[in-house]
Amino acid sequence: GEVIGTVYVAEGDWVHAGDLIAELASEDTDLQIETLEGQIAAAQTDLGWAQENLEICRNTPTLVEQTQDYSDEVRMLEDQITVLEARLQEEETKKEARRLYCTIDGVVTQVKSTGYRTMRGSSVATIVSRSQSEYYVDTANYACLPVGTQTEIVISGIGYAAEVTGWEPVPEKAGGRDQEDTPDLRRVLLTIT
Repeated sequence: GEVIGTVYVAEGDWVHAGDLIAELASEDTDLQIETLEGQIAAAQTDLGWAQENLEICRNTPTLVEQTQDYSDEVRMLEDQITVLEARLQEEETKKEARRLYCTIDGVVTQVKSTGYRTMRGSSVATIVSRSQSEYYVDTANYACLPVGTQTEIVISGIGYAAEVTGWEPVPEKAGGRDQEDTPDLRRVLLTIT
């Protein structure tokens, strides 16, 4: 039931294990990250001023009595920055958990969402690995397709480069026909390249 935020792949793209392919929507987390980054930047600016004032007080005899005040302010700002950075890390961890990465090298054969659509019980994209990208066709014209022939397979209207990688006998009852009915029929294996 999550909302898909952004999909970074399209049908026909080659992807590699570890590639970011999509992100679940995370507007609340993005806003929290932006807010925390602003708070950290402001606190770091204040810390810079407090450290400068502390040094001035330490080096100016008439201001030495204010040294403790600026020292306390520096410590408080350092603690504040530490807490803000820890909260920022938590939000970035949440955001990272909403990123979907590819786990195999392969080709994207189907994208089921183009973003900002709720998905339940379905995948965002279908990726076929090179080892899974084998297709076949039963044909009597197998002699026109010798092993090594470069060809194209069209899946959902998208063409993929393929190579004939083998022939084999057609299993009995393949396509609802007995082998005896079509004795010249062969199964040609095609692998996406």
